[in-house]
Amino acid sequence: MINYRLLGRYMDGTNVVAYELQSNSDSTRRKVSREQMILFVGKGIVPGVKARCYQDKVLLEAEDGYPNISDLPAMNINNGNMRGVPSVGNRRIKQDFDTCALVGRINNERAFVVQSSYGYAIVDSEKLTKLAMDGKVVNARVQNYKKDDGRSQRIIRLSTGQKMSELPV
Repeated sequence: MINYRLLGRYMDGTNVVAYELQSNSDSTRRKVSREQMILFVGKGIVPGVKARCYQDKVLLEAEDGYPNISDLPAMNINNGNMRGVPSVGNRRIKQDFDTCALVGRINNERAFVVQSSYGYAIVDSEKLTKLAMDGKVVNARVQNYKKDDGRSQRIIRLSTGQKMSELPV
C-alpha cells in the first residue's frame, strides 16, 4: 500500500482548499483537495494525521510526535505567497515545500542533522552535498576547488559565515 507524507497546505484566505503530499514509495508529489485528504486519512495512508468531527466539520490534526499541520508551509492560491516559511538571517527559504536547513553535526562530521518543515533527519556528507548542489539547503552551498595535485574537490560552506566544526553536536 502506498503511504503519503504531508508537505504543505494550499489556502484560500483562512480556508484550506488542498494539500501537498509526497509518496513514500517513489517520492512523487500530488496536490489533493481537502475532501480527498479526508478520504486518504480515513484509509490510513497519511501517517501522522488524524481526522475528528467538530460540530458539522471534519478537522484534520497531527498525531502525537508529528509536526503540527498549522506549522507546515502554506501557499495562498490567490497570489502565490507562502506563509509559515522560516528565514535564515534576512534570507527567506526558497518557496518550495522541500527545503531544509543545516542545524547540527554528528561527532565526526561525516553525518549532519538537517531540519525541514516535516522534522529532522540525519544525512551523510554525500547526501548533504547533493541537497546543497540542488539549492535545497538554505544555509549552505557547495564550492568546487582544485587541490595542489590538480584534482577537484567539493566542499560545503555555510552561508552564515560559521565553520562546519562550530555546528552544534
